[in-house]
Amino acid sequence: MRFWLSVVLIGLIIFSCKRENEIKPEELPDENTVSGVLIGNEGNFNWSNASLSLYDKLQSKVFNNVYRTANNKPLGDVLQSVYVDGDYAYLVVNNSSKIIKISLSDFKEVRSYEGLTSPRYMVKYGDFAFVSDLYANGISVLDMKKQGGNAVVKTIPVTGWTEEIDVNENYLYVAGVTANYVYIINMTTQTLVDSIATADAPMSLTFDKNGYLWVYCGDYQSENYVLEKIDIALKQAVFKITLAADNTQYSTKMSINVVRDRLYFLYAGVKTIKVNDSTITDFIDGSVFQTPYGIGVDKEGDVYVADAKDYVSQGVVYVFDSTGKQKNNFTVGIIPGSFAFFYRDEN
Repeated sequence: MRFWLSVVLIGLIIFSCKRENEIKPEELPDENTVSGVLIGNEGNFNWSNASLSLYDKLQSKVFNNVYRTANNKPLGDVLQSVYVDGDYAYLVVNNSSKIIKISLSDFKEVRSYEGLTSPRYMVKYGDFAFVSDLYANGISVLDMKKQGGNAVVKTIPVTGWTEEIDVNENYLYVAGVTANYVYIINMTTQTLVDSIATADAPMSLTFDKNGYLWVYCGDYQSENYVLEKIDIALKQAVFKITLAADNTQYSTKMSINVVRDRLYFLYAGVKTIKVNDSTITDFIDGSVFQTPYGIGVDKEGDVYVADAKDYVSQGVVYVFDSTGKQKNNFTVGIIPGSFAFFYRDEN
């Protein structure tokens, strides 16, 4: 009797914990929503509890689990990033090895792109998409018009894990985490044309208004984090800041404002630097967050910081204005890590 009572009690505890970690479907935003902030919630590895949230800035209202509510099915396993192009968003679902295209009017799935290994970030170029990957040892090229089956039409060989990407003219710049390079790909010819050496583990990168490439390097194994400003013509850093590794922080992510003159990056909270300056300043103190995990900046200059909390509970997104004053915070899905912004009135 005691044995079966123990089994029942354990079952109830497991069931209760599982239910607590599930994000229940909620209402959908109005189809006429003018602009929004998409939040990619990774979810737990192998739990298939990734989710998509939307923050309607005009209403100051958050909608959680919009993909599942709109499509009546789970999103998948680990939503790594979200990419917006016109009236559509592309959800890069890392451990499900696919990219899902949804309409931004109703959040319904339009189609999915299969044949990927472990996709991380993507960008569209004409009828093709270029996708970084954790395990593929290459940049995947997808034919976005190809119907059904494997959408990968080419793999551009590189070494190891590749992460964030950015575009300058018709060239794609890719963070090569394990190789300690930024790879340069000609998107017209779909070929690797060059590379630039970086500090250990380049994770995040972006171009500034002057055409310099900023790269934020370091992972959980790194002794130091390094922020580099690279002259792409010289293929070398012209400015570098080294920071002691923070063992309590596991995300070296950064973002740049819409005019591309100020960077924000995660380190002991949030730091900021003007692209024409060499001085890092405090933006948000680290005591505000439990586990800062993602960052984004909208066109009005508001800064969004994702707090993954304990990695199993629902996360929180904080919104700050350009002076660092907190404007809002709201609960989202499990392990929020990425932001994408859309402005329907401009489409």
